Amino acid sequence: DDCADAGMTDPVIEFVTAELPAKTLAIQPWDNEDGLTYSEGMDLALVEVDSRMMQPELRTESPHRLCDSDLTEKDVEIAVSTKYGTYSAKSEVGTGQYSRINFPAKPGDSGGGVFDKNRFCLLGIISSGGFQGSNYVTTAVVRQFLDKFQARRR
Repeated sequence: DDCADAGMTDPVIEFVTAELPAKTLAIQPWDNEDGLTYSEGMDLALVEVDSRMMQPELRTESPHRLCDSDLTEKDVEIAVSTKYGTYSAKSEVGTGQYSRINFPAKPGDSGGGVFDKNRFCLLGIISSGGFQGSNYVTTAVVRQFLDKFQARRR
C-alpha cells in the first residue's frame, strides 16, 4: 500500500464523538528498508480541521503549545489523550528518537497527544506501543518537523 502525498487524501479525524473532515498539510513518509521506520523518528503528519465542526464545549480559543523541552526524569506524571479518552501515565527512559511512557497502547492510540501536566504543554505524539508501554515522538523531533513545514511554506 502506497501513501498519498500530503493534500492528496481526505482523512477523517475521530475527536471524541465527532468525525471531522481534515486536510493533510504535511506528512513524513516511512522508510521500508529494515521494517517500518521513519526518517529521524518523524512518525508524524500535520492535519487541519475546521474547529467549527467540533462540539462547542471541546473548542479551545488558543492552540496547545509545544513544550520547550522533553522530560529528563523518570516517573513524571503525564496525560495521554487518544480517541478512546484521556489517561494518566508516567515517563520512562527514552530510546533517543522516541521517548517512552508506561501507557499500554492499543490499536488506534497512535497519533494521540502526550501532555506534560505540570507545564500544560504537548510533549509529543504516540508512535507505537503495546502492553509493555509506548513510544512517543519527542518534543525536539516534533519541533523539527514543524520547522521543516514552516520553511516549506515560506
